[in-house]
Amino acid sequence: MTDPKPPNHPMSQQSGRDLIDTAPSVTCVIGAYNHAKYVVEALDSAFALTYPNLRIIIYDDASTDNTQQVIRDHLAATGRDDVLFVAHEQNKGLCASLNEMLALVNSDYVAFISADDLQVPERLSIQVERLEALGERYAMIYSNAL
Repeated sequence: MTDPKPPNHPMSQQSGRDLIDTAPSVTCVIGAYNHAKYVVEALDSAFALTYPNLRIIIYDDASTDNTQQVIRDHLAATGRDDVLFVAHEQNKGLCASLNEMLALVNSDYVAFISADDLQVPERLSIQVERLEALGERYAMIYSNAL
């Protein structure tokens, strides 16, 4: 498989800490509501993302099942103390929750996923590459599936 990045792309010739320092930052916001059955797989797919400059935020919007406990247990079991977990005591709804999470984002890009979705590991690398190549006239990439 060839490297999809052009030779002058900031991620094509670097590795490790240099990539984190030069790659645009991305925050992946994962929203959960009654997703106890799926949230571990969704988190694991986020943890497997290959993008180097990534922050993960997961929120639970006052699930009535044990989603919050499943998230806490999985974050503890995987040692992922770098993930911000926001647990609502009262349901705020999707729009209010996403706006609250956006207020916590200070990255160049943000990616939203639901806690019952899976991501391919290269998703953010491909999307950031495309957005950077398109320039400032473009602000969003959407896909129903890769």
